[in-house]
Amino acid sequence: MHKMKRRSFVAMSLSFAGFCIFAPAHRISGWFNRLRLSGFISDNELDIAAFAARYVYPSGSTPGAKELGIREFFKRQLRDDHNLHYYQSIRQICSVLEKSSRTAFMKPFCRIGKNERQALLSDLFNGDLPVSRTDLNKFIDFTLEGCFCDPMHGGNSEYSSWQVMEGFIRKEWFHV
Repeated sequence: MHKMKRRSFVAMSLSFAGFCIFAPAHRISGWFNRLRLSGFISDNELDIAAFAARYVYPSGSTPGAKELGIREFFKRQLRDDHNLHYYQSIRQICSVLEKSSRTAFMKPFCRIGKNERQALLSDLFNGDLPVSRTDLNKFIDFTLEGCFCDPMHGGNSEYSSWQVMEGFIRKEWFHV
């Protein structure tokens, strides 16, 4: 193991102390949250959240959550600390869906069939699974945000939802 010299240790300690003293408190807390939460949402949770988002905003005559790139939106937005309030709700929903799937079907949520997945999502949004209404509302808000956001944030792939609303929204309002 590399031994640190006393001079290096003192210099690093003073640098960190100076950072803590002079950095604004909200910047320090954000820095610690990023350290604690870096890479915090797993691929499995992203897949579960994307399946649930398809239930919220399904495909039909217009692009749905899948076509609008909701998984990429979740991935980009949940890696930063400014969406912590959504992160906790999404983790709770993913956890409940995964546990319910393993209990009912003896398989992970992403490996069950379409009908079973549909039944679990229906139970979730009907209030039959132990998730608070607040968490569900946050998830729905976040999903819709991803479906209608500027594509630079990861969702609304190729401006698809804006193109559907072309008759209602003037193009000059956006940088399309």
